Amino acid sequence: MLLSTRSPDLEKSLHVSNGLYGTLVSAGTIGSLIALFTMGKLVPKFGVIRTLRVSSITLCGSIAFVPHNHSPWIFLALAIITAGSYSAYHIAMHTQAFALQDQQDELLLPRMHGGWSTGVLVSTCLTLLIGGHTSFAWEIDSAMVAVWLVMQFEIHKLTTLLVAPKPTTVTVEPLHPRDLLKVFSFQRLCVLMFVFGVGVEQATYDWSILLAHQEYRVRASVSVLTFFASVLGIIIGRRTFHHLTKIRSEKYWIRLGGFAGGAAFLIFTQSAHLISHSHRIIGFALLIAGFGIAGLGGSFAAPMAATIANRRSGLPSSQVVAMLGLATNTLMFLSRNIVSWVAQATSISVALWIPGLFLIAFGLMSALGSDQLSS
Repeated sequence: MLLSTRSPDLEKSLHVSNGLYGTLVSAGTIGSLIALFTMGKLVPKFGVIRTLRVSSITLCGSIAFVPHNHSPWIFLALAIITAGSYSAYHIAMHTQAFALQDQQDELLLPRMHGGWSTGVLVSTCLTLLIGGHTSFAWEIDSAMVAVWLVMQFEIHKLTTLLVAPKPTTVTVEPLHPRDLLKVFSFQRLCVLMFVFGVGVEQATYDWSILLAHQEYRVRASVSVLTFFASVLGIIIGRRTFHHLTKIRSEKYWIRLGGFAGGAAFLIFTQSAHLISHSHRIIGFALLIAGFGIAGLGGSFAAPMAATIANRRSGLPSSQVVAMLGLATNTLMFLSRNIVSWVAQATSISVALWIPGLFLIAFGLMSALGSDQLSS
């Protein structure tokens, strides 16, 4: 996520337009698809610990090389490697989380995603503190060394708890690229729920800082505040969701989060765009508020979609995550490119209508959630 917080530096180093930048960033989906085609079977075969160790090396290594590169073509290759490594890590961690959920009979996934978002927030704070005082390469390289060392320490500490290699008791047909269309028959509503729910979150990572820097004319280090507000909202939502479901049902919170978050995002961001021409500071404040509220509203979309898909499917959890990931990454690749080229043809503010409407659509899918209070 440090790359997202330094997106103005990244775009400048690659010498590309907004549209091409968005396409290059979203092209990492190719790596995700490759990993998702294979890791659903490989994680049970090799175990979580081996998957985490290998994927952490390729993930941190590919990211560390990014600031030293100025070629869009090399960046494309790095994006594919990074996304593939992240997807492998993602599947292994979700396999572990689902195993713990089954053992403890407690909703753990939103809290795990909240921990991930806390890491994003730390990265954002780091950029706010040192972004204007150090080079792009120094920040990314030093952060990747530190992150990799912490990863290895935590993996070592958790060795006895991590899911070991074991044959699955459920017969699962191997996935092949020619079967991609078949993947879309897997939990279609959960796939749409995921894509609609994370639209604003993905737009935050891709565009929030560039939007503030380009259209609101604020310094790159200050423009990180939009990203900061959204991630803070995501953390609050994910860390508290398991408590909220003891008060009202999943259906209620999905509906409220989608409608309130999506409507607030559209109202605040579009009002900010109009006001910023005469009152730049007020417009920027409204923009920050819009991203913060939308982050809170859609915070639990990804973990809930994965949890519901796992609940409705009889497949092993690693296979559920892989199947869900294949479909959602393909659709998100298309949606991110649409947003990118709408931004290129009009403006980033206009393109943000798309994720805002997506979040409202997420609220319409509340029927997928449970109507029972959690224990």
